[in-house]
Amino acid sequence: MLNLILIHALSQLINGMLAPLQAGLSLAGRSRLGYNGERRIAL
Repeated sequence: MLNLILIHALSQLINGMLAPLQAGLSLAGRSRLGYNGERRIAL
């Protein structure tokens, strides 16, 4: 039971750290696509 709680807490922590990374990547992808005028990649 304790293992499940630890795994859940770890996954929440990892998601919390990855969310800003993913947001930054999608923003960078959008700005790059905007500069090129291409919309083939949708992140």
